[in-house]
Amino acid sequence: MPKVSIIVIIYKVERFLKRCLESLVTQDYENIEIICVVGDKDAPESSENTAGEGDGGEPGRAVREGDGGEPGKAAGTEQQELPERHAKSNNVLQYYGENRRSCLELCQFYAKRDERVRVIREKPQGTAKARNTGLDAATGELIAFVDGDDFVEPTMISVMVNALQRNNADISIVGKYLEYENCADIVPSPESAALLLQRGDVTGQSGGGEKGTESILLTRAQAYEIIFYQTGFFLHIWDKLYKRELFDDVRFDIGKKVEDRYVTYKLLSKAEKIVFSPAPQYHFRISEDSGSKVADNLAQSFEADLLICGEILGNGAAMSSGVPEEKAVGPETEASKDQSEAEEGLLRAGEYFLCYEAMSVIQNDMLYDIYSEEHDQEYLKYVKAYEKSVKRNKLVGKGVKQKVTLCLKFPGMLSRLTKSRRKKFLKKHIPYKTDVNWNEIYREQGVK
Repeated sequence: MPKVSIIVIIYKVERFLKRCLESLVTQDYENIEIICVVGDKDAPESSENTAGEGDGGEPGRAVREGDGGEPGKAAGTEQQELPERHAKSNNVLQYYGENRRSCLELCQFYAKRDERVRVIREKPQGTAKARNTGLDAATGELIAFVDGDDFVEPTMISVMVNALQRNNADISIVGKYLEYENCADIVPSPESAALLLQRGDVTGQSGGGEKGTESILLTRAQAYEIIFYQTGFFLHIWDKLYKRELFDDVRFDIGKKVEDRYVTYKLLSKAEKIVFSPAPQYHFRISEDSGSKVADNLAQSFEADLLICGEILGNGAAMSSGVPEEKAVGPETEASKDQSEAEEGLLRAGEYFLCYEAMSVIQNDMLYDIYSEEHDQEYLKYVKAYEKSVKRNKLVGKGVKQKVTLCLKFPGMLSRLTKSRRKKFLKKHIPYKTDVNWNEIYREQGVK
């Protein structure tokens, strides 16, 4: 059983952290280390803490039975049948109750009761710095990331490890839940997952033979197409398990808000084999005021998209100018024809992706009433450049094609439609609130 290092970045997530940590210490795959990188303004420097007396309970108070120490004899049979470390952690829920503790206190509490939990304090300098700190401290052969306000299924690590080992893959990916206050959406949807399984190289079941844990073995190009069409997974760092060596020359770019998208692409570009288990295992909380919702994030994400598409498709200058590059024509063999068709398919996918992402920025500006042809001319350029390609693409739905027309010819209508659909969506999907001003925090941390 290879050791898995789970890097958890933690800052101002007191409301959600308990569930996050609980979901990790109760994983059915036990050979893990949980590296909690806690942003603490009072930290002298980046340093690892070992839990000592008073770290887990009230200051200066011994831990008593029922406070998270050894479970008492009154514990129920179900709890007693759990592994010892799991039984200990279950008492944390009772001990903490609704009493809000600091992130550092809660991490130290878990570290005192589970030797696999490590706590590193450092001054808050953004998610990129925190993830790099976790990578530098990791001792596992495999690397995973979890955000401190999210949580995971108890089988997540075992599903990812089993799929990775069975296929000798470099990266293992799982499906996810998009968590709202009142509901959760599954990505990919059961229908999309079924289509992927029909089309892909299904390699069997990845979680001890349970139904619904089938995996799909992918080439890099196939993985890129799934990302471009957004039919299964995306360029998130946290729904994936990586072989450690992929990070040998890769680190997160400190000082940037959208730092994980390009890093995830770089890791995928180094992988020879990628395996995807569509069944959802990761719970990603949707917060209306989270760091990922800062106003200019979509614009920065689009900048990363341009760079990624340019590198994948091998025509970066053409992609960044919005003008497709002409290809040289030469003698064609059967093999070269297949390769040419595959490259053409990936190019069409990339063009659709840039068009769709450009429209996402435009629609976001419409929601905030800052859209104008002059203000959004950079994004309109890409929609116009790839309009014909998208409309000819049989893999693109009718609704997206209509949106392209509205964007270019009837922006007022698109603005009204966008606002109406958003209002309707939010009636059924209530985002979490963190009451954290991330714009202000990013300014304090020098993150741009």
